[in-house]
Amino acid sequence: QSLQEEADGSVIIQLKANHSSELFDAISNFLEYVEILEPEDWREEYRKKLEKALSLNKKRD
Repeated sequence: QSLQEEADGSVIIQLKANHSSELFDAISNFLEYVEILEPEDWREEYRKKLEKALSLNKKRD
């Protein structure tokens, strides 16, 4: 895993994950660097959206 911050404030995260849960866990490790302005259940909502996006991506392949 690596984290690179760009001059414009954007962040590039490079990682390898075998399952969506590993991907979510890896991303959440970096979230301490930003302020989250979402409801308390944002992690569960994010996980649901991520799993849906991954499943839609698999259907396209």
